[in-house]
Amino acid sequence: MHDHWFVKLRIANEATATEWPLASGTQIQGALKSCAERFPQHPHFATTSEATVSVRAPSSTPYSIVHRLIQEMARSGIYRIGFDVIAPRGDASDRRMDVPLPFDVTKGLAPVGIRVSLRRDPATGALARKREDWLEQIYDPGGGGIRRQRVPAQSFPCTEAGDAQLRSFVKQWLVEADKTEHGRVSAVVDAAGDVTLQDAIRLIDGFRAGGIELIEFPAELLK
Repeated sequence: MHDHWFVKLRIANEATATEWPLASGTQIQGALKSCAERFPQHPHFATTSEATVSVRAPSSTPYSIVHRLIQEMARSGIYRIGFDVIAPRGDASDRRMDVPLPFDVTKGLAPVGIRVSLRRDPATGALARKREDWLEQIYDPGGGGIRRQRVPAQSFPCTEAGDAQLRSFVKQWLVEADKTEHGRVSAVVDAAGDVTLQDAIRLIDGFRAGGIELIEFPAELLK
C-alpha cells in the first residue's frame, strides 16, 4: 500500500524540494532529523526540536500514510506539526490546523490523556468513535479528597450531534481533570489505518473545540 506514495520535503527559504518513496523511511528520517537539529529545544529536552512541520495531504489520504509520517517526525525529535488539508478539486476550503503532538520523546513529561478510538464498522462501513471504559480520578469537594471510579465506555457518532456530545464530554472531563491533574491533560487519537485524514481531523477538531490543545497519537505502526 505504501509503495505507491511519495513524500516531498521542502525546507523554508530553500528553492528546491526533495522527494522519496514513502517506503524510504531511513532517508526521510535522516532528512527530518537534519531539519530538527537546526532548531534544538532547551538543553533539558535534548531529544526534541523546536522545528515545525506542515503536512500537506488530500483529505481522502488513508490515515495509515499520515500516521507513518508522524512517526518519522517523532523519531526525529519533531513534535510541532500542523496539517494543511487539501480539499477535493473544486472545493476552496483548504485549511491549516496546528497541532502540537507530544510523543515518546517527551516520555515522563506527557500529561494525563483521554483516548478515543476511530474505527470503521466492517459490516456497514460506518465510522464509529468510542472511548473505552476506564478508571478516572474524581475530586470529592466534601472532604474525601481524590477517589477513583470506573467510567463506562461511551460512543460519539460521526454526526453533528455526535460532535456536540464529544465536545460536551471533553469539557466536563476537563473540569474534573483540572482538580486532579492541574490542567496537564491531552487527547489521544487512536485511529485505524483505513480511515481518512479528514476523519482523524474531525476527531481532533472535537478535542480542541472541547478545550484540549495537546494531541497525542499511539506509537504503534498502522497497516
